[in-house]
Amino acid sequence: MRARLPLLYSVLAFAILMGPQAARVGAQDKRATPPSAKDLVGIWIGFDSDQLTFTRLDLRLDVDPFVGAGNGNRILLQCNLIIAMVQHFDKSLSKLKNGSVSVSASDAYPEAGAASVQLVFADGSRLRADYWGVIKDGKVVTTSFDHEQQYGLPAPIDAIAELQGQLQDRTVVDATLDGESGDLLFAFSDNIKFRIFNFTCYEVWEIHFPDGTGKYSTHAKRV
Repeated sequence: MRARLPLLYSVLAFAILMGPQAARVGAQDKRATPPSAKDLVGIWIGFDSDQLTFTRLDLRLDVDPFVGAGNGNRILLQCNLIIAMVQHFDKSLSKLKNGSVSVSASDAYPEAGAASVQLVFADGSRLRADYWGVIKDGKVVTTSFDHEQQYGLPAPIDAIAELQGQLQDRTVVDATLDGESGDLLFAFSDNIKFRIFNFTCYEVWEIHFPDGTGKYSTHAKRV
């Protein structure tokens, strides 16, 4: 019996050493099975990491029209992914039409010589803009860059006061987003155009609508 003990201990030690390796081999043999096409079919929805962009992805299981019948199915990924948040933003902008707007200085990011403004629309929407320009009858009449500049005039320019006078009693005719530059474009009655520039990667404009949604300039470019 005593002669068999060393042999027993050796067997136990071998089992202890080889046990984890055997388990790992077993785990490797049980790798996760990749999902099939049918597993992926359906509508997938979710928010981007910024919690501002809502995406809807529609995956369909259809017969490929470019191959012979019976050659199997494929997932058709709709190239026009529906970015619901963008569509909602465009619709919210369109609701600003036919309404008036009030202009005041914005103290969100006070800076000497800056002409950051806040626009409040008739439906309650609020827009902050740091860099902007006004065109009337095809000519630039005021920009945020003119604020507190004198240009040889008797007194420095108050660009915010001038913007207030230009948009007072005017009606919004159109409101759109330039998807390439991220600029906001507004057309007002009496042939006045108001452009809000998106020059940087920082939040140089932001708009919030009554339904709680909104957008920042940093997320406005449709790349």
